[in-house]
Amino acid sequence: YVFKTAETINLPNHFYTDLYTRRTVALDDVMLSFAPIASGFSGKLFIKAWVSDNVIFEVEKGAAFCAIRFMPVNLDLTMYQGIWGGEKSHTDGHERAK
Repeated sequence: YVFKTAETINLPNHFYTDLYTRRTVALDDVMLSFAPIASGFSGKLFIKAWVSDNVIFEVEKGAAFCAIRFMPVNLDLTMYQGIWGGEKSHTDGHERAK
């Protein structure tokens, strides 16, 4: 299954976030999959849920089944700007011109 958050995340500069599965969901034999959220990201989050066979998993509207952690980053980061240009396997350190 794929879930989309009702909330929009507007991550400011110099912040990093990651998501964690809540204990109650993990104990229900459900595995969640997600990626870290880049500094400067703005949008809804998509979360993939793997539900074991023969497990009934119900999510009520507004239920919290994962947690998000916001962490300040004291580095000079380049803001998220979409896909990178160059070869598919690497960028050679250069961003595609806009």
